[in-house]
Amino acid sequence: MKKTLFVAVTIMAVASLIISCGPPKKQKIGLSFSDFATERWPRERDEMTKILKDAGYDVLVQEANHDAKLQNDQVKNMVTQGAKVIIAVAEDGDSLATAVDEVAKKRVQVIAYDRLIKSPNIAAYVSFDNVDVGRNQATCPSTTSTSAATRPRASSPSRPRATSSSSAARRRTTTPTSSAPARWKSSSPSSTPATSRS
Repeated sequence: MKKTLFVAVTIMAVASLIISCGPPKKQKIGLSFSDFATERWPRERDEMTKILKDAGYDVLVQEANHDAKLQNDQVKNMVTQGAKVIIAVAEDGDSLATAVDEVAKKRVQVIAYDRLIKSPNIAAYVSFDNVDVGRNQATCPSTTSTSAATRPRASSPSRPRATSSSSAARRRTTTPTSSAPARWKSSSPSSTPATSRS
């Protein structure tokens, strides 16, 4: 649901940029992805392509296979093919700024999608609030019966997060009670098991 909303917001940004590009006609939109090995990118490529084609746009898709120089070349090539707006998932935000600055001189709008492109010439930056996402993941109950939409939000940002390292630290520092099973009495490999004490 959230991913679909994220894609929809990006497409609305594209539509507003296209309207500002000139008279209505069939426009080309470029989708530039850093890679398709990351699980979400092929899915979001397909969603964006469908929405844009259904809206009447031609769509050009390129994947850079984690090669920042190749992505720069692909963005420039999409402009040569007539793209007026490019949605880019940057492999390297510093490197892709070079292409963004160059195509901006040709009045091509580039939207940085999920990863910031470090150029003042980007038309928009669409992303999640990753700090808030992490906070909610850390504080929400992890049950399969509760959907993400109905899980409670954290009431305080200072609420402790459960991580494997902190759990390990708690296991090492917890003093067991006499009623605790023998396997809980020591997590230190150098300690003598409680059952072998005499």
